[in-house]
Amino acid sequence: MNEFRTRTQLPREQVAALASANAFNSLTENRYLDTWQSLHLEIENTDTTTHNPTHSVEDNTYSDYASTGLTLREHPIALLRRRNRFRQHSKAQDLIHHRNGQHTTVIGLVTCRQRPGSASGVIFLTLEDETGVINVVLWEQVQQRYRAEIKRGSILEITGRLQIDSSRCTDDSPVIHLVGREVRCLEWGEVQGVRSFQ
Repeated sequence: MNEFRTRTQLPREQVAALASANAFNSLTENRYLDTWQSLHLEIENTDTTTHNPTHSVEDNTYSDYASTGLTLREHPIALLRRRNRFRQHSKAQDLIHHRNGQHTTVIGLVTCRQRPGSASGVIFLTLEDETGVINVVLWEQVQQRYRAEIKRGSILEITGRLQIDSSRCTDDSPVIHLVGREVRCLEWGEVQGVRSFQ
């Protein structure tokens, strides 16, 4: 770490940002220790095992998202599905096997929010889970009830009714939308099971 700082002459904050983004993974295997070292924080004991607790997959996934906006590790929604509460939620890949009009609950990362001027106040969300994307339609009355969740949520749990239109197939797959009725915003702490970071 010292050699890197000396050669690059990067400001301490930039080196810390690289460390927290796990940029030094090929040199060391602990982004947290790298971050401490990049900030010139001294570690008294050279035996790093006492200062280097094992960080969970959830912690590392959160750190990836917090520093770069993506992860090459396990998808955060797959981590959530390990919890009993989320195991029965429908996956994107399974929606094709549901009935038109069936009620279901999905969970996903919000990748897109759209409110076209020509759509009569409808908001369209795209959620991503570990198997694909889910298109969500939110009518105005639902938006009014869940405005804060829709606006700020990065992970949403949405219950609603499926619209499956086989007449508008794309690549032999029907067009599927979930018309949302209930929206719940999940915190990163629920992915980690311990802390909340929003």
